[in-house]
Amino acid sequence: MRYLIITSLATVVIFGISSTRSRPPVDRSDQVVAYFLASSDTFFRSTTALYAGIGLMDSSDRRSIDGAKEALRTCRIKYKRISFFLEYFFPNQAKAYNAPPKYEAEEPFMEYEEPHGLQYIESMLFGGNPVQQQTALNDQVRVIMESAKDLRSLVYHVSLSDAQIMESLRIELIRIMTLYIAGYDAPYLKSGIAESLESLRSLQQILLLYLSNAAQEDRILSQAFQHAIFYLKNHPDFNSFDRLKFLSVYAIPVQHALGSLIDRKNLGMCSAPNLDYAKKDLFSGEIIGPEKKAAQKITSLGKKLFDEKALSGNFTRACSGCHQPGKYYTDQLSSNISFDHRSNLRRNTPSLMYAAFQTAQFWDGRAKNLQDHIIMVLKSPEEMNNSIAAIEKRLNGMQTYKKLFKSAFAFKDSDTITIREVASALGAFLRTLGTSTSDFDKYMQGNKKTLTPNQKKGFNLFMGKAQCGTCHFVPLFNGLTPPLFNRSEYEVLGVPASDHLNAAVEDKDSGRYAFFPSPFYRSAFKTPTLRNITKTNPYMHNGAFKSLATVMDFYNRGGGAGLGIQMTNQTLPREPLHLTKDEIKDIILFLGALIDKRLE
Repeated sequence: MRYLIITSLATVVIFGISSTRSRPPVDRSDQVVAYFLASSDTFFRSTTALYAGIGLMDSSDRRSIDGAKEALRTCRIKYKRISFFLEYFFPNQAKAYNAPPKYEAEEPFMEYEEPHGLQYIESMLFGGNPVQQQTALNDQVRVIMESAKDLRSLVYHVSLSDAQIMESLRIELIRIMTLYIAGYDAPYLKSGIAESLESLRSLQQILLLYLSNAAQEDRILSQAFQHAIFYLKNHPDFNSFDRLKFLSVYAIPVQHALGSLIDRKNLGMCSAPNLDYAKKDLFSGEIIGPEKKAAQKITSLGKKLFDEKALSGNFTRACSGCHQPGKYYTDQLSSNISFDHRSNLRRNTPSLMYAAFQTAQFWDGRAKNLQDHIIMVLKSPEEMNNSIAAIEKRLNGMQTYKKLFKSAFAFKDSDTITIREVASALGAFLRTLGTSTSDFDKYMQGNKKTLTPNQKKGFNLFMGKAQCGTCHFVPLFNGLTPPLFNRSEYEVLGVPASDHLNAAVEDKDSGRYAFFPSPFYRSAFKTPTLRNITKTNPYMHNGAFKSLATVMDFYNRGGGAGLGIQMTNQTLPREPLHLTKDEIKDIILFLGALIDKRLE
């Protein structure tokens, strides 16, 4: 799926975090740099071939256009030899080659960067008549080619450690498991399996520098890589590739064995705050952490506050009134009644399950964290219609809460209840609303009896032909973007005002545009989780779709633009997916396997 990336001025410092454990003098960094240099030369040669292929395009010769596409495919594959290195040590340079094919908006100052790189080249090559854009294509490739020629200069006097190298491999493996096999950055070429193969081979080459044939555990890691590579090599077709089998049978064992090697050699470090390498793999629990968990007393206090009507202006409404636990923390209404009972809220009530994992809250992402989100809801005239002063006064006048807050926040000098403590307690409770106890989770954790054959087909369609997994990323199935899971995505889908798709009318909700007035954000909304989706109807930001069948029909027809709505900034591909009725049924059956069996 085409996408709109939102970035922050805050940057992740890659080089400064390391384990406190002592490390043996392994030091293969020089050899890794040598591998990068050799592979970057190969990548450069592929860019020159791409430049030549685009120059040969002729509108009267279909084969010449196909030749340019094949040259792009080869170039992308060669890039994946060095992506683990560039993405980790030189992320800005990596962005020059593999940036999204849409305008990027850098918040909060809203500076824009025009689309560029291999993904943008793909969108032009597959968009209508590429020969008409031959000059623009040549300009794009020339920039990449000149930059690739100078890649060697990046590593002059560079200092890197074995621990950093190991983490770069870890993170690249997550890209393979979540992005590459889904075709995230090559949706038209369908080269995701070939790119995954090339990337995994590059990781294997680096790891060989650290392995010993004499060590049994090293041989296990080597064999795990060989088996995964063999499977990718022998199953190259994008649409028929069995992603469920690849992940559960091959990729997860690789992730386990790689983590074991890093532990044995004392090369552990973590520069990604949202990743927890203590968990063995992506599907073993909370490898992605929403935040450090609060003490049980604070969480229990938050659960009590969730049902507390004293938080509302007139003592009539609690959080649980709209986010009902028995309905998976939704209300199953298109939109709920506003506080004064005279109108409806503008948007559908989203589930709070897994909300803590998002980096922004509300459909438009206007709250940066759970605490801000909670305070905004409490103050909203349409929702809880209260004030900070009134809430603090009420709670401080209730002896039950005075005791509970004093016990939960015992480290405080003062026993006065503040709104920040109220928000912290509620936020702590919300962080428990993600149990990962679905049939899908059990399958990925080893129980191969929990998914039916049709659900297995549905997952592979979800991650492949249907392109669902390029916005709803595993394992959370929301817009939290791998591999660092530090950015929530927003999409312009062109959702209509009702579920009458054959007479679709544009929904007037401007989405994120009201918060950040950029034309690229008009009608943009945060991508929610699909976990428990079969229990949280109706769907979309306006609750317009009553069934998943309608949702799938909408996507299958190319979103709003495919329905005839004029959406010039739609980020969803407007081309039909050509899913059959049986394929749609299988996807919906798979979504039913994402129901949590245990709610906190």
